[in-house]
Amino acid sequence: MRLTVRLTLALGLVLALACASGAPTPDPETRIRYYSKRVKEDPRLYPAHALLGEAYLARARVTHDPGDLARARAAFERSMAIQPNGESLTGLTALCGFSHRFEDALSWGRQAADANREDPHVRALLVEVLLGLGRDDEARALLPGNGAAPADFYTATALGAWMKTNGRLDEAAKAYEAAARFASQQGVKPLAVWARVSEAGVWLDAGDLARARPLLAAVRRDAPEDPFLREHEAELAAKAGRLAEALAIYEKQIETGGSPEAHSAAASLARRLGRTAEAKRHFEAAERFYRRILDAGEIYSLESLARLYLDAGANLEEARALARRNLEFKRDRSAIGLARDLSVPVPAR
Repeated sequence: MRLTVRLTLALGLVLALACASGAPTPDPETRIRYYSKRVKEDPRLYPAHALLGEAYLARARVTHDPGDLARARAAFERSMAIQPNGESLTGLTALCGFSHRFEDALSWGRQAADANREDPHVRALLVEVLLGLGRDDEARALLPGNGAAPADFYTATALGAWMKTNGRLDEAAKAYEAAARFASQQGVKPLAVWARVSEAGVWLDAGDLARARPLLAAVRRDAPEDPFLREHEAELAAKAGRLAEALAIYEKQIETGGSPEAHSAAASLARRLGRTAEAKRHFEAAERFYRRILDAGEIYSLESLARLYLDAGANLEEARALARRNLEFKRDRSAIGLARDLSVPVPAR
């Protein structure tokens, strides 16, 4: 999973928990039912439309369903049509960031910031958007200066993302540690778990398994079945050469509604293990899902589908076309690295 997506998931979870007041639980399904009923009872109640949009977006983050994104977008736009409001501006920023329409996200985010310049959540979303566009210097300007400690969860996660993107690993790990501390102080265990796993992810992505392993083990004692933890445990097992163990973790995730990325990772692992039939099954499942997203007019699976083809050594001409189109929307290190892996020229901005 790419860095901006990880940050989006964290900020999305904040929204899901924050928007749960007034609804029985923060579960997206329950919130969708609750706010659907509210807008049916009072179609002009613009805050309920915004909260319905947040609920659909929360579900889209889990399902990757383009239909949920369309429903979220419609709810935010309906709320704005009734009464322009900061909640919908923030929601549209998050939605466009999740769907990799970063230029649109930047426009919405600036409007949200104008509505509330002191909102650290909006600032964190703007950092994510600017990182997605490869505008790291502008993103850094929104964060505390060198040596300054973050003052809240949002700022800490955004600082961690920037530091990790720019190779400042010790500072990234400290920022995620701070984010976990903020979440724990506020009694929000899911966010504390996310931040602690993200701290481990700094070292896991850098190949420093010795530093990642004890951090993941500590989280396992508190939240052994957390999906984000299990994803990282699979990555750890794969990098340690325990391919069958990693594949088993991904397959269990798939059984309980895992993402297309789980199918993609499973396809790669099965291929390395010589399990041709399993690799083909997972490859085709991931490909179907990514194509469904593109067929719906969304673009957030361009990079994932191109990477799927590259890893399998299949459809490489199409992979190059996908990577070229991806660069029209996304200019971070991941998008540029994929293009270079496929020998696709990266146009100057």
